Amino acid sequence: MTLVSYETTNWGPHKHQRVEFPAGAKTVALCAENDQGKSWVVRGIAFCLSIGRNEYGDQSAIHDGEAEATHKLVVEHKGDTHTIEKIVRNKKSDDEGTQTIIDGKIVGKAEFESFFSETLGLPNPAIWLPITVAMQNETDFHLRRKKSEREEALRAACQLTRIDSWKDALQTKTNEEDKSLLAEEAGLKSRQEALESERDSLRAESDALKNEIAGLDRPLGDNGPTIH
Repeated sequence: MTLVSYETTNWGPHKHQRVEFPAGAKTVALCAENDQGKSWVVRGIAFCLSIGRNEYGDQSAIHDGEAEATHKLVVEHKGDTHTIEKIVRNKKSDDEGTQTIIDGKIVGKAEFESFFSETLGLPNPAIWLPITVAMQNETDFHLRRKKSEREEALRAACQLTRIDSWKDALQTKTNEEDKSLLAEEAGLKSRQEALESERDSLRAESDALKNEIAGLDRPLGDNGPTIH
């Protein structure tokens, strides 16, 4: 997925702002003087990619005195262009709340997640947004933290805690399966030993029968019974 353009109205300090991204660019730098709203552009893009109202934006981010703020993010994926729109309405408006529109259709949370997984081939944005978008103050805050605290924060952002729990669950399941396989193997070995013992017993019985038959087949000799 690549970004094509982002446009917003009544968002933070912006009455209206539009940013177009160079086609094929892998890295884009937003350059402007301080307090010109660069972070608000990044925050707005992240808001378009997030579900509902969250740390990237809510009614408090609406430009002073306005009833609503709008966002329009255009993305491209495998040659297809898609438009993600967000409308954030003021608490004082008749229609309060946040509305999400994808390619002209109003969608809910489930449809939003489905758009990312099925159309764009991406996981739930809640997983990767925290590690791809960080506000300026958040970066400074993390840099001032202790190494152990930074590692823990990164683990949480990368969902490593959840991954560790999955890993532990899989390891537990693997250990249980290993124990089951070992028990099954021990049972098969015991059965094999029993069958080998039975085989040896049958061989001994077979040899005894062969000897008995051989004795019955011997011709009568001088020591045989005398017939009068």
